[in-house]
Amino acid sequence: MDSSWEEQKPLKTSLAKELDDSLWLRQFRDLSQLLQSLKREVPLTQQCKTEWVSEHRTLRILCPDLGVQQALSQQASTIVDLNQQANDLAKQISLIYGQHEVQCIHPEH
Repeated sequence: MDSSWEEQKPLKTSLAKELDDSLWLRQFRDLSQLLQSLKREVPLTQQCKTEWVSEHRTLRILCPDLGVQQALSQQASTIVDLNQQANDLAKQISLIYGQHEVQCIHPEH
């Protein structure tokens, strides 16, 4: 049994490296970093629901009320900075209240 483990070890190492190098995993890690940073650095986002739209690389922040949306609008530069720290993952960040997109933050320069 030990010999089969030794034979599989290089394959396991190769697969682990391939997974670590995968674009999907890097984007997942960046998204996780972005969401964690938002919740920590912009506490109002803890009251919001967030959605990631992969095909458009858009982070949607669903605000529970207009007051939260307006307060987050005033922190747009902080939100953009956090996105930059996450390797500019999001091409667009939308602040949404109700059924309407109230503000769209375009982090790209």
